[in-house]
Amino acid sequence: MLCVPNWSEGRNPEVTGLAQETMKGASVAIHFNRADADHNRLVTAFSGEPSAVGKALFDLCDALLPLIDLRTHEGAHPRIGALDVCPFVLQKADAMVECDALAFVEGVASRFAERYEVPVLLYEKSERGKHAADLPTLRKGGFEAALARELPADFGPSHVHPKWGATIMGLRDPLLAVNAVLPAEQFNLARELARRIRLSRDSDERFKGVRAIGAHLPEQGAAQVSMNFTKPDETSLDEVVEWLESNGAVVLGVELIGVARENDLLKGSRLDYTREQVVEP
Repeated sequence: MLCVPNWSEGRNPEVTGLAQETMKGASVAIHFNRADADHNRLVTAFSGEPSAVGKALFDLCDALLPLIDLRTHEGAHPRIGALDVCPFVLQKADAMVECDALAFVEGVASRFAERYEVPVLLYEKSERGKHAADLPTLRKGGFEAALARELPADFGPSHVHPKWGATIMGLRDPLLAVNAVLPAEQFNLARELARRIRLSRDSDERFKGVRAIGAHLPEQGAAQVSMNFTKPDETSLDEVVEWLESNGAVVLGVELIGVARENDLLKGSRLDYTREQVVEP
């Protein structure tokens, strides 16, 4: 099983180093551990037997949550929680069937909510008809908006934790998370192209299931079209990059965030990644 926790802290190097040491101490394969100061976000990814994955996640929570405080957090990336989103992905090599995996994820979510007093909203395949199942809807308005309302939590309290907000957790299909990096002066263009992708994804097959936002990255002196390909078997990263360039974007690089499968790389010839980021399908 693969787990890809996203943490709302990308400016404190202690957090990134502690995450690496914590994952090293667990019986899991480490695929990714990278912070971004502009997004103020740390993405981690690891895989292994479900019991080892669960232990690694709680070890990370015990280590990292005390260092995160959403009351002082700001960054380019949307967020609702300190552990903002925590997806689990079944791999073909897993012995677990989907119903067992769903039960495992619910157990982790229940334990997390009780241990840290943080509301958990289940999403994607884990959502049980109580609220929206997609991440953008559940996270709309971020931590600040959530402070003022009651949450339809699946586990835990109905109001956000004052420091750690709420966490979105669930079993989902594989996705491809990438950042197309543009020159800083193309920030407005990045936002416009991301908006056009969002508006066209139901009518243009090239953008089917593609989520996109434009971001300004002052620390890096760049702009970015940040994208999630939620249906990577049906879309092509190369085609989308070509579309960005045909509409005036100067694409300086295409970064892989998290992990990819071998098949994803066939349609992402310009993707920048390490071998550790490539996982079994």
